[in-house]
Amino acid sequence: MLQLDDWSQRITVHSGNADDFLYMGFEVEDKPTLEALADHLRANGHEVTAGSEDTCKARKVKRLVHLRDPDGINLELFIGPSLESSPFISPLVKGGFYTGDARVWCFALGSADRQKKIQFYQSVLKMKLSDQIIEGDLEVTFL
Repeated sequence: MLQLDDWSQRITVHSGNADDFLYMGFEVEDKPTLEALADHLRANGHEVTAGSEDTCKARKVKRLVHLRDPDGINLELFIGPSLESSPFISPLVKGGFYTGDARVWCFALGSADRQKKIQFYQSVLKMKLSDQIIEGDLEVTFL
């Protein structure tokens, strides 16, 4: 488990044979929003399951639901992240880390069907386009 700011957990590294990305979580505003989003996902044909008490405890959140994106990446939508009383201070990065109000940095996901993936994240998860980079064969979309 790696801490970068006032959140108790940002990144978790699991020991294993696979060199792979296991899951990604997105915070939603509150319980009614989480329930409405889960209902919206189910209505659009996506399987959504509630996270167990043990999983919530391990992720340090109050509640979460599981689903998969079009490429099979495990997603977790959650509420109530555990916060620390003081932010993490790195002896190596004197200025510290700042994640800001958005609470997320960049991550990149490849896809066999880029448009289908963008459609899912924008239409189903309600993420907004923030930027695009198109350089020759490279196309990157920021949501």
